[in-house]
Amino acid sequence: MTDNFSTRITFDQKYCLVLLVKEILSQLNEVAALRKQKRSAEISLLILREMCSVLRDLEPSLQEAYFEILLSLADKSRSPARHTVSESFVQASVGAKRRFIQSIRMDLVENL
Repeated sequence: MTDNFSTRITFDQKYCLVLLVKEILSQLNEVAALRKQKRSAEISLLILREMCSVLRDLEPSLQEAYFEILLSLADKSRSPARHTVSESFVQASVGAKRRFIQSIRMDLVENL
């Protein structure tokens, strides 16, 4: 990953973006695993959309940093998707994931 954006964003913002990218990739794996198991991925897709909704509100330098981090982490995360995801896990984790999304939104968008 290049550091051409490091002067425009803070360390905390970069850290939030890394966390967001990791969570989005994990959520994509969850959706894929549920679909592979022929289970409903409706809740997981809703959470994925909520996570991605933060992106459209980012200022251009943060969007640029997001895509650079995404490319860097996606190349490194060639790990296999989860083999099983239970619907009870999905339902139990919704609250925590929504709190994460709100926290990231506040750190990246609302505290500018």
